[in-house]
Amino acid sequence: MKTNVIALAAVFFCSGCGHSPGPPAQGSSSEHHAAAAKHDPCSLITKEEMTQAIGLAITQVTADGSNCAYLPENPGDGSATISSSWSREDTMAMFAAMKTGDQMIGTHPDGPQAVSGLGDEAFYATYALNVRKGDGSFSIRVTLPSLLMKDLRTPDGQRKFDADLLQIDTVLAQKALPRL
Repeated sequence: MKTNVIALAAVFFCSGCGHSPGPPAQGSSSEHHAAAAKHDPCSLITKEEMTQAIGLAITQVTADGSNCAYLPENPGDGSATISSSWSREDTMAMFAAMKTGDQMIGTHPDGPQAVSGLGDEAFYATYALNVRKGDGSFSIRVTLPSLLMKDLRTPDGQRKFDADLLQIDTVLAQKALPRL
């Protein structure tokens, strides 16, 4: 129960990343915040790219603040979410929260898994790939129940599932990085 509460807290904390309702933080330009507010999180990955990556026909793409949800006709088949930020303050807060949340939950015994070759910094934690490039960042979370069930039927199924998700997330991140 404790791990569920911590995981939910990290998700709720990060769901607001990228959204800054108040005035610009001291020391940052209002132009930067105005530009960040105009970014569409769904511009990072197209519906067609998501369909190809996860193997489900995406029928609905919806932006909500800094989050973009990709849903097939039957959301029970799976889904994907991209959370993004074009603000340095929000990016750093998101990265700190995700790393701390993963270490507290213990999803990976050694903490968040560093991923090389993506942006300035990238790590995989709590079933999401988190990528930072400059002041911007995004987090990709794919949910595929059929893949989970298939992988769990194999020896060392949890590691296989992590590896399969990371591979899907990496393909998506490579497409999203030039658009960040």
